[in-house]
Amino acid sequence: MRSLLAVALVATWIAPAVAQTPGVHLSWSECLPKGGTRNMDFSCGTADGVETLLMTFSPEVPASQVFGLEARIDISTLPTGGVGPVLPSWWQLELGGCRYGSMTFSLDYTHPPYSVGAACVDPWQSNGSGAFDYGYPSTLASSSPSTAVIRMVGAVPTDKYFPVVPGTEYYAFRFMIDNQKTVGLAGGACDGCCTPMYLAPIYLKIGEPVGVGDFTLYGTAADVITWQGSGSACGPTPARRHSWGMVKSLYR
Repeated sequence: MRSLLAVALVATWIAPAVAQTPGVHLSWSECLPKGGTRNMDFSCGTADGVETLLMTFSPEVPASQVFGLEARIDISTLPTGGVGPVLPSWWQLELGGCRYGSMTFSLDYTHPPYSVGAACVDPWQSNGSGAFDYGYPSTLASSSPSTAVIRMVGAVPTDKYFPVVPGTEYYAFRFMIDNQKTVGLAGGACDGCCTPMYLAPIYLKIGEPVGVGDFTLYGTAADVITWQGSGSACGPTPARRHSWGMVKSLYR
């Protein structure tokens, strides 16, 4: 499994205009071809509401008997991973973390906005089941205090295998991150909602039956998305944010 640094060095910072290019992609609210965004700015002034993180993919080659998907996302205070500022408690969603229980997981794309339009395809068709793990600190990221690792899997029954083809963007995994403990009385809030964060799709493995073969899509630096990345004011004291230009300059 690649670290964020390894991923960041294998591509330029030119993002695709749409997400049908082969690979594994992240976005906020919706898939990129249907208007999803690569950055989410949240005022951090309320404990209400939910933010939606999506992983989608477009295969490099066709696969006719897909039975499952396995993937990993890294969430870090640095665009390159490694060791940097400690992960804010707002993003400590692991068992025992400040906001444990504030992330949930779904393979359901049968309702709007996901069920509207054909730009992104639902391969699960209500047949998928799965689970995820939020690890912090994680040995997969060298136990860095700066990085959390999400691992997730999904699968369908043997009579519900599905095909995927290049040029089409498919929904893979959907995460709902609620805003509980963003604000609160008597020290009940978790710190760091305003901290800029970087989310990288490390890989997505497409599983087929024995004898047919699996293949894996790897994320690139162009696929890293941000939280609080625009530089707009957040909370009572604006947090320092890295622009995309600043991030790109790290690789020149």
